[in-house]
Amino acid sequence: MTLDERLEALTQSLELQVSLQADAAKRHEAAMAGHDEAIARHERAMQKLAEDQARTERTLRWAIRLSVREARHERRERQELDKRRSQQTAELAQRQQDLADFADKRHRELEDLLTKFLERGDNGHQ
Repeated sequence: MTLDERLEALTQSLELQVSLQADAAKRHEAAMAGHDEAIARHERAMQKLAEDQARTERTLRWAIRLSVREARHERRERQELDKRRSQQTAELAQRQQDLADFADKRHRELEDLLTKFLERGDNGHQ
């Protein structure tokens, strides 16, 4: 092989390597562009997830606040109902006692009246 042939072969080899390097660089840039787009999509997806999580947390806090408020309201209502029921029970017990006292008093009055009637004798004249 002559020097010119060798030089020509070397030139062709070098041109082939430059061409392959250029192709590799193009593929690398295309891959990097795709990678950059994938990173951007990932960042958008992560942002959406963060927003969704924040929205879910706000909803949960609202639901918990509402639940606590409702539980406190029901507890107050139960306490008021228990208080009214206790008052009504006390009032009923007092009415029953008053009625029993009235019945005893009336019973004694009727006994006294009957005793006086029986002591009088004939036809109401003594």
